[in-house]
Amino acid sequence: MTKGKISRSEKPSFITLPKRGSKVRTILDFLEHHFPHINRDIWSERIDHGLVSDSSGNSISQDTAYKAGMRLSYFREVPEEIKVPFKEEILFQNNHLVAICKPHFLPVQPSGPYVRECLLNRLIKSLGNSNLVPLHRIDRETAGVVLFSGNPESRNVYHQMYKSGNIKKIYEAIGTKPSNDKEEEWLIANRIEESEDWPLMKNSNGPINARTLIKKIDEKDDLIKFRIEPLTGKGHQIRLHLQVIGSYIINDRYHPKLQSERPGDFKNPLQLIARELEFVDPISGKQFRFRSSRKLLF
Repeated sequence: MTKGKISRSEKPSFITLPKRGSKVRTILDFLEHHFPHINRDIWSERIDHGLVSDSSGNSISQDTAYKAGMRLSYFREVPEEIKVPFKEEILFQNNHLVAICKPHFLPVQPSGPYVRECLLNRLIKSLGNSNLVPLHRIDRETAGVVLFSGNPESRNVYHQMYKSGNIKKIYEAIGTKPSNDKEEEWLIANRIEESEDWPLMKNSNGPINARTLIKKIDEKDDLIKFRIEPLTGKGHQIRLHLQVIGSYIINDRYHPKLQSERPGDFKNPLQLIARELEFVDPISGKQFRFRSSRKLLF
């Protein structure tokens, strides 16, 4: 990645090294394994340029040994930045929080080929606040409400709000008819785990760690409009729990079958919106309810 124009993230990304088998000897080995879409030579070059550091800010080398529990920071780079031609909308802003309605196709923070062109970097530039941190994330393909912390001093209070589950999230989706289209409501409770096929997740057996309330709210031809309330926050939870009832979201690139990404194709947005966030503000005690006005293709 030494030729041409390079876009580099303005803020670092972080990862904590999990337990791994004996085949992972160095941090470089881990990065190659964990990010299979990024060539090992690219990670080597980033390391050589001091773009991967430990929690103390010390740059690692290509031979730095892997150690489970170690926290890394790294700067994402891409040779050509993909421009997302849709705008975010500020729903609310005070000294602690910023509520944003994110468009489809825009990642919340640097991801894959999107580095500067993400919601976080756009907001840092437009609001002039480098302390902004997303309190939760939604997929790049999903539109809707995202909440940011803008004040490091109060950030932990809001993190605790999420950890305790004291926040209500409502999504809406357009999907295919479920297997039993006579049903109106479903409570799905199962286990979701990482799939062997990165970056997919999968429904699995074992102790329950994911719960979702699904309700049919409209119907047109062979399509159903769903109101979805995830009670937990596992990756791809909504998609996988719709799969349990025999439905899938229109224009879903991941389910029921993983499809290759088509950069720059903005014609077929995933029909999923993070419609509402509702909670009692832990600092002011006020009831907040933020709602997206974006439309689904129904």
